[in-house]
Amino acid sequence: TGAPTASPTTVAPTQAPTTTAPTSAPTAAPTTSPTAVPTTSPTFSATISVIATVAFSDLDIAQFANTTFEAQFRGIYITTMAAEANVSASQVEIESITASSVTVKTLITFDSIEAGGDQVAVEAKADSFVKILNTAPAEIFKASLNFETFGNITVASVEKGLLQARTGAPTTAPKFVTVSPTVPKLISPMVESTTSSSGGGGGRRMLILAGAVVVCFGLLSS
Repeated sequence: TGAPTASPTTVAPTQAPTTTAPTSAPTAAPTTSPTAVPTTSPTFSATISVIATVAFSDLDIAQFANTTFEAQFRGIYITTMAAEANVSASQVEIESITASSVTVKTLITFDSIEAGGDQVAVEAKADSFVKILNTAPAEIFKASLNFETFGNITVASVEKGLLQARTGAPTTAPKFVTVSPTVPKLISPMVESTTSSSGGGGGRRMLILAGAVVVCFGLLSS
């Protein structure tokens, strides 16, 4: 008989590969909030005030007891003065209406914003209006309804104020919100493990795959 065959050499299973450690989450420092300094006070415009006291010789103060008459008079008077001064009606204010040849004290405001910010132009417009008040006040109201029945129209006094600069409050500092960037975090990498064993007349291999799971956190806003 022949010699027996040698015992089969047992093959050791292959070593499992080194497990790769999860990558550390990157340091995600939030962005720095910029320094926001408020802006300086802007100059909106410059204004000139003219105060004129206009007298109507035949107008009776008792007529103002009628609220309808008073409302109509005020409306026509203001729109007429505004048109002559070339300003908006909101810039004409009746300060008082008094007896004794009814006098109407009126404040008219000229604003350089209506002249594109040109202070010289707005002062010239105020001077032109003052000249009309002093030389031909009746011409201002010649087209106004019923004003011809109020007798002679004269100006008792005219006062022109100085040019006044008007400024606004500083603009508020803008508010900045720092947003933390997205921070990816690797929970578990893929690990491959191979095991070999003998038995039952043959080798058997098993392949184990561990999946990688990635969790991403969204932006966190403060």
